[in-house]
Amino acid sequence: MAQYDELCAEAKALKDPKAYVNMVMEMRLSEMNGALKKFLETTLCKRLEKKDHVSIYFNPTIGQWTDEFLGRYSTEDIFSALSQFSGLKPSLFMKATFGRNLLYSSLLIDIIETFEQATGKKLLKNDSFEHLGDDYSFMELAEFFATVPAE
Repeated sequence: MAQYDELCAEAKALKDPKAYVNMVMEMRLSEMNGALKKFLETTLCKRLEKKDHVSIYFNPTIGQWTDEFLGRYSTEDIFSALSQFSGLKPSLFMKATFGRNLLYSSLLIDIIETFEQATGKKLLKNDSFEHLGDDYSFMELAEFFATVPAE
């Protein structure tokens, strides 16, 4: 990043290495130079033998984007993605159930399909979540699609 961005170069010079890496990983992917992003995406797909990259986010941080390539999703990542899909705060999902109707069924199905593509886990049956019931919580959804323990 420091080679492509003057402010990142200054930050790298002033910060200790760990703080600099943390700063970069918290930056939005949209802040990354397009050529650098394309190079990294191509390199990661090749090295990890991935044909394509499915993102659960609309506007990920560089850290989230990197973790996606590695298939690393925590419950917090799932809540963050739900928030980005819906525009609702992540905390609204933490105690809510499907029966609370926070999301239209069609949007929830789209979100679950995206999670399924990204993780390889299957939750829907016949393109429906009715088998889960109204008491199925978004916490259960997050725990189902999480691939790493919460931090």
